[in-house]
Amino acid sequence: MNTKNYFIIGGTGGIGKAMVEQLVHTAANEHASTLTNNDMHTNTDIRVFATYHKSVPDFEAENLYWIAMDICDEQSIKQAADAIKQQTTHIDWVINCAGLLHTKTRQPEKSLQQIESEFFLQNMQVNALASLLIAKHIKPLLAKAERSADKPAIFATISARVGSISDNQLGGWYSYRMSKAALSTPSYQLRFRAT
Repeated sequence: MNTKNYFIIGGTGGIGKAMVEQLVHTAANEHASTLTNNDMHTNTDIRVFATYHKSVPDFEAENLYWIAMDICDEQSIKQAADAIKQQTTHIDWVINCAGLLHTKTRQPEKSLQQIESEFFLQNMQVNALASLLIAKHIKPLLAKAERSADKPAIFATISARVGSISDNQLGGWYSYRMSKAALSTPSYQLRFRAT
């Protein structure tokens, strides 16, 4: 039996939660299909590791492992990677779905006068730096994944089209746009440093 391990960062947000639910659902369907067909040769066990920030989600599944992680704290990221290492020797896919557009008190800026250093730096930390720190600490697990040209190990981070210079027709959202643009270069570079 092959084991595919997925690591979803931001598993309680909209996109991350949908990915976690889809992976758990896919695993359940594959397991049911295997049992129906009695075909143990193609059985792939899917395990999902997903992060939450403040409180453990109430969504549970036999193959779902929730891990606390604060993406703004490198020690917390390292602890999450260490927790995964207690469960498995490799990760096949890492998908960072965590991101910041606004907070309870701050909305995306519509003018230069609305820019505040603290909110700008918070955007950079969450939307750009966190992915690099996650890659730094999860790389040993990705390096041990079984992979081939048609089935590579994956490190992905969700970005936004508005981070593109060519898609900045309206301006505004300075902190968010700059943080997503800042994410693009290291994300591109990481593909060359997978091993």
